[in-house]
Parts: sequence; structure tokens; C-alpha cells
Amino acid sequence: MADMLCTSTPLRGHDWFSKVQRMLQAIAWAMRSTVNTAVQYIPGQMVFQRDLITASQIRVDWDRIFRDRARNAARGIARENAARIEHQYVSGQQVWVKLHPSDRKWKLNAPFEGPFPIIEW
Repeated sequence: MADMLCTSTPLRGHDWFSKVQRMLQAIAWAMRSTVNTAVQYIPGQMVFQRDLITASQIRVDWDRIFRDRARNAARGIARENAARIEHQYVSGQQVWVKLHPSDRKWKLNAPFEGPFPIIEW
């Protein structure tokens, strides 16, 4: 969107403000009338329960939307967890603790602290 506005030739001349307004209105309409691939509806259809272009009634299947979102979330969690390495910790082992970025004083400081012994597991 920003690239289109920056490289657009109609922005030259004395009437550039109204041209920018028309372009922004077209962009906003395109965003509002694009079908959301996750829910298969246009946002206006979900809010008003009708198609805003043809003015016809639409029945939004909210149960399917919530079910699909939950299924996609579970699938994403399973995909993330599939890459995790299972660790078996034993008392006396040494471990490193990963620091949160806000706990590091400088950006280039070591991201880990330690080693610390495991006292009890």
C-alpha cells in the first residue's frame, strides 16, 4: 500500500490530496471486501449477517469458525511441539538458563547464564 502511494504518478500536481484520498478509499474498500481465508467470509458479512454488495441475507456459521480456529490452533501447537527435544534431567547435571531479552543489559551480551547445577529433580 505504501509502495503504491510512493510510486504513484497521479500524486504530482496541485490536486494531489484528493487523488490520495481516492486511492486510500479504494485500498480500504479492497481490504474490507476481501474474503478472509481463515473464516471464508468478508468482515462486513460477519458483522451485519448480509452481503454488503448484493444486500442478500447471509447465515454465518459461527460454530464452524470457532471449531476451525480451535483445530488450527491445536495443529499449530502440535507442529511446534514436534520439533522439541525431550530432556531427561538428573540431579548434579549442569544447565544453562536462557535470559529474557529484557534481562540482558546490552544487546550483545550472552543470551545464557550459568552453568548452574541441578540440585533436585
